[in-house]
Amino acid sequence: MFSIKMTKDGSTLLTEAAIVAVHYPQSTAFEDAIYYAASLDVMPPDVITTFPETYTDSLCEEVDVPGLVTAQSRDGHSFPVAVIVTDIEDEQASPLPGVNYQFVYPGDFAIVFDHSGSVLEEV
Repeated sequence: MFSIKMTKDGSTLLTEAAIVAVHYPQSTAFEDAIYYAASLDVMPPDVITTFPETYTDSLCEEVDVPGLVTAQSRDGHSFPVAVIVTDIEDEQASPLPGVNYQFVYPGDFAIVFDHSGSVLEEV
């Protein structure tokens, strides 16, 4: 597990995730995340969380739990300097893990730690 400490707008959020990726401008994944936010009409983006739909049959024809996308914009900011992409689990939303996109802006501070507390990445 990885730990992520994110400080923004005077608040600190501590989370854990099994998978963490930090993407910066000029990377394809960063551009894809910005495009995804724009397609959801959430600009400037703060956080986007997605969960896949699940099916009751092996042919994926009968939906058991519909997919879920939540998105929140962040006023007062221009363009993010990074996006942190993690897995997320929420049994109430979906039996399958989802994906969380956390956008980082100038003035924010984010650190990714490994299980022993060593810093792996700072934004």
